[in-house]
Amino acid sequence: MNLVRALLVSVLVATTLSPAVSHAQGSDPLQRISADMTIIRSQLELALRYDRMALQMLVENGSSPDAVEEARRLATQAYVMARFAMGGLEMKLEGQKTFRRFKDPLVEMTRDKVVGAWNSTRGIIESGGVEAQIQYGQRAIERLEAALLLI
Repeated sequence: MNLVRALLVSVLVATTLSPAVSHAQGSDPLQRISADMTIIRSQLELALRYDRMALQMLVENGSSPDAVEEARRLATQAYVMARFAMGGLEMKLEGQKTFRRFKDPLVEMTRDKVVGAWNSTRGIIESGGVEAQIQYGQRAIERLEAALLLI
């Protein structure tokens, strides 16, 4: 009896919270994980744009604490977009594992490039020196450009 009650309560909670969860993700398709390659590409393009802006900010105004903080904010946006794209690529790979005998190697290669870019972008956010941040930014941009060539 307690098991049935617990199951009913969990179903009730899940159905009540599901509109709140979907609303929390927002209506912007780029602000969520999707296996749609068009969305993944757009997320990567946006991450690339943010990383380029962060790198430009560091190169032109790296001695200014405000510029460094703005570069970190932009890199955080790039990091989020790359994370959404990574989740979508993982979802796509999981779907391929279920319905295909072999995974698409281009999707795997793209995911690997995005993981590298994501880690480099984190270097912009966490690194203490402007020179290191610039190097991380350049690596992130290179890897995002490479990933976009594969899609």
